[in-house]
Amino acid sequence: MATRTHTKTTHHRKSKPVPPRDLRLPAYLTWQWVAVRVAYVVLFITGFMIIVQIVYPSSMALPGTMIGGKKYGYQNRLRITQSINGLNDQKLHFQAGDQTLEHSPKELGMTIDGAPDADAVLHYSLSERLIPFSLFFEQRVDEHISYRVDEGQARAFAVRLSAYNKAPKNAVVKLKRGEVVVRPGQRGYVYDAAAVVEVIHNAQLTHVLNISLNPTVADPEISDSMAAEAAALLNQRLSVPLKVEVAGKSITFDKKALASWTILKFDKRSRVFRIDYDSKKVKRALAGLAQQVHIPAIPGATTVRDGRTVGSSSSKPGRSLDVEASAKVVIAAARDNKPQAEARVVTTTSYSRVIRTYSRSSRGMQALLDYWSQSHGGQWGIVMQQLNGGSISASVNPNRQFRSASVYKIFVAYVVYTKINAGQLSMSAGTDTGKSVGTCLELMIVRSDNACGTALGNKIGWSANHGMLRAKGFGSTQLVYGGHLTTARDTATFLTYLQSRSLTGSGYDGSLLSMFGRQIWRYGIPAGSPGMHVANKLGTAGGFNNDIAIVYHPRGTYILTVLTYGSNFGSIRELAGQVAALMSQ
Repeated sequence: MATRTHTKTTHHRKSKPVPPRDLRLPAYLTWQWVAVRVAYVVLFITGFMIIVQIVYPSSMALPGTMIGGKKYGYQNRLRITQSINGLNDQKLHFQAGDQTLEHSPKELGMTIDGAPDADAVLHYSLSERLIPFSLFFEQRVDEHISYRVDEGQARAFAVRLSAYNKAPKNAVVKLKRGEVVVRPGQRGYVYDAAAVVEVIHNAQLTHVLNISLNPTVADPEISDSMAAEAAALLNQRLSVPLKVEVAGKSITFDKKALASWTILKFDKRSRVFRIDYDSKKVKRALAGLAQQVHIPAIPGATTVRDGRTVGSSSSKPGRSLDVEASAKVVIAAARDNKPQAEARVVTTTSYSRVIRTYSRSSRGMQALLDYWSQSHGGQWGIVMQQLNGGSISASVNPNRQFRSASVYKIFVAYVVYTKINAGQLSMSAGTDTGKSVGTCLELMIVRSDNACGTALGNKIGWSANHGMLRAKGFGSTQLVYGGHLTTARDTATFLTYLQSRSLTGSGYDGSLLSMFGRQIWRYGIPAGSPGMHVANKLGTAGGFNNDIAIVYHPRGTYILTVLTYGSNFGSIRELAGQVAALMSQ
């Protein structure tokens, strides 16, 4: 079947040709005309802006106003002032040492005042207003905020800030277990009050409220480099062991031993470390060598028995380390970093000693008293006499007169009792003290009462009784007020009579002996005779110290009378102890 094709024919109408457009400007649009029109527009805009600038409020900040880093464009005086003054309620930030501190401006003595800043930026003069577009390109920038300073408050704050001062720390070099240890130093800083006040006055505040209070840096006296140099020198000194020799003996000091007596000192004048050595520790360190070297000296001895030499032996010299000189040698070697040193020895001088022994006899007792009086200072009058049939006796200066001190009271008591026996005086008779004779006798002996002694002496007439004393055998005794004298022999004779109850020939002897046993001053012979009953009478005046006693020793009663000048009761006590020890043999 055939296909038919239809063809569409299009008919085009022929248009008329369009003439080309004339693009040329009208004759009146010349470039001069355009320039005039543009000038009119510019003048209009400029005039309009000048009018706007002239009428711009004087209380309003220009658009480009900035105070202390904050924009205040188009804000009036009140808002600017309030905004800046509000900083008084905020915190200032500043660094104090290792701490960041926060304080209100008032605490630093600062009062932030926005009024001057507002006045300064709000000034927009007429001449500026007449400058076209000055409203936009005139800048009002005040980089810092104004404030007032209270001088007293600022100073008070500056003083308080000194609490944050930090002292510098010196570098440290020390020896620990034989090793050199270095600890680095640290810088310190100091806030000077005057400088802080000056910073407060000159601070350039912004809205950030940061202040730089830079302290004065304090360098340590001992720097790290100085410590390192000293450590190196120390290590050098300790690296070489030191051998010390003498007499074929030796001792070696290692690093730890050397370090134990090494001292590191910092000389402030020259500002350098100096190495020294502790001589005491060096001497102790030499103890081991001293023991090796030591040969003891053998002393000689002389044996004396009862004052006579009965034997002797010769001495032999010894040897010992001269520690003082050796320590100096060792220190010098250590200081020069030498590996060896030669110590020093000395020969010890020999000496002789005397060994004194005494027999329990009159000869032994006499030797004891003789040596005692010769080897102890002062003057001595001593009598020792064994009683009740005993034969031991000895004396030193028995007839030398000494001031009797209170010992005179025993002779006053003798005269009083003798007069009472003869009916010339009674126990109830009164005395100058207001007490009876009997009472005064008790007080005079037991308590050594001086008032009663004087009253009884006045009662009997003092020296008027010398004849009575001579008749009884007390030939060297004087009863003179203020100048009483007696001897060790007279006092020993008195005690012999008293012990045998033959002093007054009456019962009063027992009473008087009882008083001797009860008298309270017992730091002489009684103290040197422990464990024994002692009846004594002590007296002291000026340099005279006397004690007379009957000692009831377990191996026999004896009399010991000791009168001294220039000695003391400690020596009397020691002598009494030696006599008691001899009698105990």
